Amino acid sequence: MKRRDLIKNLALMPIAGKALPLQSLFDAPAAGYNRPLTKQNKPVPALHREAFVMDGHVHVMTRELLFNTDIGQRYSDGTVDLPRAKEGGLDAMFFSVYTPEHYYP
Repeated sequence: MKRRDLIKNLALMPIAGKALPLQSLFDAPAAGYNRPLTKQNKPVPALHREAFVMDGHVHVMTRELLFNTDIGQRYSDGTVDLPRAKEGGLDAMFFSVYTPEHYYP
């Protein structure tokens, strides 16, 4: 499969989800979870510190490449950077990797 065809197919996946509803998968309870939901009594900051916190969609790499920025330095415009991530208790980030089509062979 050519790279362009793969990207086109991946781009159409959200549309396929509308044609083939998967809502029933999300409505089902998690395997082995049989306790009723209860109100959380811990203060939110304490709960946040104990939780594993991940940002699953970060567009930092484009900024690093195009604007020659440094994710290790605090940005003046308030976007994602490592100092803020550490202060905010972020444990992991998934960096999006995107290549515009004009770079394809």
